[in-house]
Amino acid sequence: MSTLKLKLEVHGIDRSGISQKSGKPYVTHFAFAHLPGVPYPQEVSIYGGEKGLANGHYEVPYRIKVTDEGRAISLLMDVANATPVASAPRSSAA
Repeated sequence: MSTLKLKLEVHGIDRSGISQKSGKPYVTHFAFAHLPGVPYPQEVSIYGGEKGLANGHYEVPYRIKVTDEGRAISLLMDVANATPVASAPRSSAA
């Protein structure tokens, strides 16, 4: 079985603070996810953990979880194991 990887572009911090439950810092990022079969990147807010991620392009391992007796599907990203990748060159408009 192969590991599923999602291309993610991180563009800054959406929210940050201290968790009331654990008392630890947290960061959520403003990002764009390149979903398979979808022609345009989708805006997402992702949990970055305590340290967060630097702005840039990443490949993030993920898994799909089916819940609620098969009625709901969740995409779970493993941001802690995100791998930085070079950004794709942008084509210039003619």
